Amino acid sequence: MKRHSLLSMVFLLGIILIGLVGIPGRADAAGISGRLVNKTPKGKGVEGAEVTLTAYRNEQEAGKTPTRTDRAGRFQFQDLSAKPGDTYTVTVRYQDAEYNSERIVLQDAGATRTLEIPVYDSTTDASQISVKIHHVVFSVADGSLRAEEVLLFRNSGDKAYVGAKEVAGGRRATLQDWNLHLTTLFPEVRLKQFLEVRGADAVPPELTCALPALWKGILYDADACEAAWRLVAGWSFAEREASLEAVARRGLAADVAGRAVLPLVRELLEIARAGLVRIADGHAGKSDERGFLDPLLAIAERGRSPGEEVLARWEGAWRGSPERLIEYARY
Repeated sequence: MKRHSLLSMVFLLGIILIGLVGIPGRADAAGISGRLVNKTPKGKGVEGAEVTLTAYRNEQEAGKTPTRTDRAGRFQFQDLSAKPGDTYTVTVRYQDAEYNSERIVLQDAGATRTLEIPVYDSTTDASQISVKIHHVVFSVADGSLRAEEVLLFRNSGDKAYVGAKEVAGGRRATLQDWNLHLTTLFPEVRLKQFLEVRGADAVPPELTCALPALWKGILYDADACEAAWRLVAGWSFAEREASLEAVARRGLAADVAGRAVLPLVRELLEIARAGLVRIADGHAGKSDERGFLDPLLAIAERGRSPGEEVLARWEGAWRGSPERLIEYARY
């Protein structure tokens, strides 16, 4: 399955169901070492450049360790964990430009990963910068036309362009600033080092384990993933856009792409259940998580989403009392 298809499937199915600190030191611990190489002809020395190691544990940032390069541009980080789930990135700041390594996985304890990071003298002269590819993407959202620009830049020079714009403290804006801005976008699904599914958030206690079980059953089993994709593969772009509003407004009573949502939900739950069974079959002696799907199965059986039930209580027994609503949501 292509990546964009997987993202689309997770986004759409999420709509349907809306309703390190430090790195441990060990005698046999691993390490990361490296050196900076200035690729600019007759470029300046690389002594004293700031190098930062960022550690992640299970994809969550777990600490930063700074150091500086020696006269030869070398740096080293020792006593690093090689446990499963522990990964690292190296960030170099040189002449106002930032350079980032790929995510580093230390496979063997006691081993040292060696990096060579190219850097360049920096410049604020934009004469060698040009746009190689320029796309303008238009889409309709919330009744308005949204336009987004995608640009790929070419640097024909032998220096790193750092830009002339200064941010707080006289520091120049860097790619890291742009990456930080990207974290303020909140779509239904975000692609990081993992898929972050945001369609259902702050669920009631009885659904806390249900949703992870659902997504495990779908995304961690190839057959289930394909079956779930087939449920929505035929939807047009317009139908996919409309599905978000339809389900947000009508819950399980909504119709999307000419089909009622409720049967789709029931099919999806069966696909997830079968996926969990197949995953467990590959781990002899371990039970599966089908039981965590029971609250979702009960909702599908009743045919009313949690939002619909809250609305019924608001208009009925609660008599429009904000205090009753707050008490219900206090979990």
